[in-house]
Amino acid sequence: MTGRIGRILACSFLAFFGFVVRPSCGQPLPCTAPPQVICPGNITRFTDQGGGVIVNYTASASDACGLKSFACAPPSGFLFPAGTTIVTCTALNLGDFSASCAFRVTIEPNPVIPALDRRGLLALALLLTVFGALLARRM
Repeated sequence: MTGRIGRILACSFLAFFGFVVRPSCGQPLPCTAPPQVICPGNITRFTDQGGGVIVNYTASASDACGLKSFACAPPSGFLFPAGTTIVTCTALNLGDFSASCAFRVTIEPNPVIPALDRRGLLALALLLTVFGALLARRM
């Protein structure tokens, strides 16, 4: 078979067996491996309000035979709640192979410096007095 009908049959045959064909169906691309997915490292952010924090990140996917889909859940720009959330990014290529990666987003409260009570203030005043006296002697 030659001509247009032969090419259509050949393209259909290749597509049936998992080869991704270009629109021209000139050269099939074997799609026999999963896509490559790249996630950032774990992310930690701090909050003063005790609530969530909007976190932006960059993740990507690539594949020689093309991608059907790529998504991360929760997405970049999401309001992450306090605690640790696992983000999973998944890609699906045109050969129906998938791959994923994951990372953690941790939202922690800002460290709080405890307020000094009366005894603490007196101890601090005494310490500063002693330190001042030592400095005065050296001069």
